Amino acid sequence: AAIINIAQKRFLTVFEANYTSVSDSLNAPNRDLRPIELTPHPVAKRLADYLVTMAILSDHIPEDFRIPFNSATHRLMKQTDKLINKISQEFADKKEQTVFLIANYGLIVTSAIDRGVFNKAAQNTVGVTKDIHSIQKGFDYAVTQFLDDQIKQFKYFTTMINFSNEWGPLVENKVKIDTAANPQFNAENVSS
Repeated sequence: AAIINIAQKRFLTVFEANYTSVSDSLNAPNRDLRPIELTPHPVAKRLADYLVTMAILSDHIPEDFRIPFNSATHRLMKQTDKLINKISQEFADKKEQTVFLIANYGLIVTSAIDRGVFNKAAQNTVGVTKDIHSIQKGFDYAVTQFLDDQIKQFKYFTTMINFSNEWGPLVENKVKIDTAANPQFNAENVSS
């Protein structure tokens, strides 16, 4: 029991050092975070290694330490996510911001897949695995944003995409449109 207490205290000490480092970076001027490139930032690499390691260890953590363990890991993940988003704002081009987010979130998700904890993350939505699942959602959103932006550059797809975005939810929810109240939707008024 004494060794477990020492390990828990050591974990919290190391965690606080990492958390303070990320928080200091979040509050630092952007020039201190350079060089900023479209490749994953070193902070994302550290978070990827940390989350994967914690996901592997989570099965072996004593029950009475799981709440502080999961809470500490979640705090670090949220702070690092804020930092990655702050750094992405350094790119003037929206497309480059999205590519930067994809690179960073993708690194974390890929690390989880490579180490075999991603399937566990999909099945278990508590603690560290919940954080990995949250990163996956950020990755999916950034990829969708990027693809939408790319497709919208094609002149003929824009109208179809706007139509789909507008009408898709209405069709899925089986919304009925009264043509008397909305004559623009009446078949006689629609030009081909």
